[in-house]
Amino acid sequence: MVTNYPLKGAPGIIKGTTGIITKGCEKRVGHGIVFSASAQDDEVYIIQISLGQSIATFSLYVKKLWIDPGYMILPYFDPDLSDYEKLVNKIKTYILFA
Repeated sequence: MVTNYPLKGAPGIIKGTTGIITKGCEKRVGHGIVFSASAQDDEVYIIQISLGQSIATFSLYVKKLWIDPGYMILPYFDPDLSDYEKLVNKIKTYILFA
């Protein structure tokens, strides 16, 4: 599981449900990102990024990227979490040309 929140080292919030652990940020304005992992092995399998009224979901196991609402499927790419703004802009570019 991601232990350091990728945005400015913020600790993030961890929530647990049956079999799934989620970690995200609820205290900062201007971004939204949530990691979901298996409670058994802590391996991240879903990353969700807020795009205003939409959410981009990366499924790392099946290599899929989609946008909700509307379930628009986009070409998958490995998300680079080192630069949040660059990642969001790349997703928006993919949406524009989809």
